[in-house]
Amino acid sequence: MPNTQQLLIIGVDAGSPELFSQWMESGDLPNLAALRDRSCWGEVQSPYALEAGAVWPVFHSGRLPGRQPQYDGRRYFGRHDYRDHWYELDETPPPVWRQLSDQGVDCLLIDPPYLRLDPEMRGTMVVDWGGHVPADGRQFRLSTVPEAVADDILAAIGPDPTGGVSCDRQAPESIEDLRAFIERYQTRLQKKAELTVHLMRTRQWDLAMSVFTDLHCTGHHVWHINDRSHPQYDPRVEAALGEPLRDCYRLFDRALGQILAEVGEQTNVMLFGSHGMGPQYSGTGLLDRVLLTLDQGRPAARSRSWKASARAVWQTLPVEWRARMKHLRKPFEGKLHPPRFLGNHAERRFFEVYANNASGGVRINLKGREAKGRVEPADYPALTERLQRQLRALINVDSGEPLVDDVIVTRDHYDGEYLEALPDLLVVWNRNQPIRAVHSEATGTIVQETVDGRTGDHTPKGIYLLSGPAVSGHGQGDVIRAQDFAPTLAAFFGCQLSATDGAAQPLLRRVGPS
Repeated sequence: MPNTQQLLIIGVDAGSPELFSQWMESGDLPNLAALRDRSCWGEVQSPYALEAGAVWPVFHSGRLPGRQPQYDGRRYFGRHDYRDHWYELDETPPPVWRQLSDQGVDCLLIDPPYLRLDPEMRGTMVVDWGGHVPADGRQFRLSTVPEAVADDILAAIGPDPTGGVSCDRQAPESIEDLRAFIERYQTRLQKKAELTVHLMRTRQWDLAMSVFTDLHCTGHHVWHINDRSHPQYDPRVEAALGEPLRDCYRLFDRALGQILAEVGEQTNVMLFGSHGMGPQYSGTGLLDRVLLTLDQGRPAARSRSWKASARAVWQTLPVEWRARMKHLRKPFEGKLHPPRFLGNHAERRFFEVYANNASGGVRINLKGREAKGRVEPADYPALTERLQRQLRALINVDSGEPLVDDVIVTRDHYDGEYLEALPDLLVVWNRNQPIRAVHSEATGTIVQETVDGRTGDHTPKGIYLLSGPAVSGHGQGDVIRAQDFAPTLAAFFGCQLSATDGAAQPLLRRVGPS
């Protein structure tokens, strides 16, 4: 008999809610459809304008950016040296899993995004077997608690089929490269199911969570293959490769079925879909050119560099030409990429810092906060108000629409002891059309110099499904905020969190003997 006190969480990193819905209706995802039919389900609401990098840290901690330091995974901008850094384990608050562990709950965690290995974790923890980005932000290293579990995984399942290389460093372009890329991630989908079932059978657990990041990686790199409105859509690629994203969603559905068959319908199950996926249209990177012009005047703006022009020409070549000419490009690998951000931060009053590709981040070089601040604190309100006004005036040259949907002063939406770690402004892009060039009276026309090799990118909405004896609702439920999941899980196990910005939801209640 399954233990009704157990909870199984299937994490889906950046799977599209729209594609899930479409392909459940078409019959492509029978296991997900069956789970939905016996579940309470609804939308996950992520932290506004910080969805992609913040949703998992908020899910893990129950604390919003500002109340905890993470807004872009484990990366942050160092105000002491104007460079990117990555948070160590002891620099972020303990996640719900560690707090449950400290209160006697055996946790089994497989590839939780943006979490470092915690040697004090009670139960089993696996990081960097098959994630989207390394746990430390730098390099994939399979690590486990207990240590012996790593050897067991390699013997029973094998290593990550993608070779332990982030998808963002693979950049497939030709049909052959795309086919090999797709096959690697399809294999990893199947192997992740085997890994999950193996550890569920061999490790003790009260709570098990396995996160699939493969739809994230394939969504980034193969979105254009079947999106006929995408600038990089090529019917020859579609004819050669079929519908690889749909195939990956089908394989995820098969993996879901394998895992659910292991526990049965009487086990409490949560599917947590963090955020979504759509076409990659972004002003991130372009924003820094805009800010430099607004800071130093229109003479600082420049036409597209020769590097950007070379990259743009390369992107227009037919895929078969690119495949034949790849050997000619090899000596220049990485050298034809204009910098995403322009640097010279200490000499500027404001500049772009990475937030995500759906929103741009603006940081004010503030005296008393930055090492070489240039803006007086008394001037901060007027400057942020002016930047909001100027950024809202920008127009996408191709579409004639406003470049931005929203510009917010971060401290008007977030607070807490880590607020100064966040960008000062967040610029939410209008992503209805590709963003190639922008114009305003203040800036003139500025072209997009950076070319992101990813053709798909994140959308804000996620999904949840809850099923089992402890679940009180059925059918479509309310929107649940990302920060509500940690206190809900703690309440289910009768535990207390040290702090939270969320509220325990009544959908999941503890049943049976304690």
